Amino acid sequence: MKNTINTRPGRWLLLAVILPLGSLFGEQGQLILRVFEDATQVALEGATVQIDSLDLTRATDASGRVIICDLPAGSYDVTVRYRGLPDTTQTVEVAAGEPTALPIRMGVDEEIFELTAFVDVFDAGPIIEARLADLPTARASRRPERVEVGASGAVTHSGILFAPELDFRAVLAVEARDAPGVIHLSDQQAASLSSLDADRLRYYPFNAA
Repeated sequence: MKNTINTRPGRWLLLAVILPLGSLFGEQGQLILRVFEDATQVALEGATVQIDSLDLTRATDASGRVIICDLPAGSYDVTVRYRGLPDTTQTVEVAAGEPTALPIRMGVDEEIFELTAFVDVFDAGPIIEARLADLPTARASRRPERVEVGASGAVTHSGILFAPELDFRAVLAVEARDAPGVIHLSDQQAASLSSLDADRLRYYPFNAA
């Protein structure tokens, strides 16, 4: 009789310990993010992924992915940063006991222009004005050291070359790998711009290294 009384509490105590642990592990989830540049669909390696509420920071791999395991189920604000692109913050719902996969698209913010008048000339378009301080692309751009036309060679990344002080004509351009700040243009691209004076141009890299 004494043995029966002593062993039952021990068995119930063991169950009481095991069940809460099983419940706790069941509330964990996994977050899988893939970060890429929206316009080109290029994966962004080395993007910084932050969850401030957990004091957690990770970096994406060569495929633009980051996997965060053992996250308590719930809602999180995830901030992604990549040099040359505006930061993005998204709210993510992590489900218990299963992976949550989410694509993160990064790109240039929408630009704000104001239509002020029309030019009364054949084939002319509207006059559009914008303050440079209101344009994220202009704020994040930099002045190139020089522009080379018809040059070829290895490049690090693509970007936009434009003339904000003139007419905002813009072309896609590439920056030399061995000479940062030197922008290469084809003859056709150069002909599309109002000026090739580096002092009047700005360069915005899509994916700055």
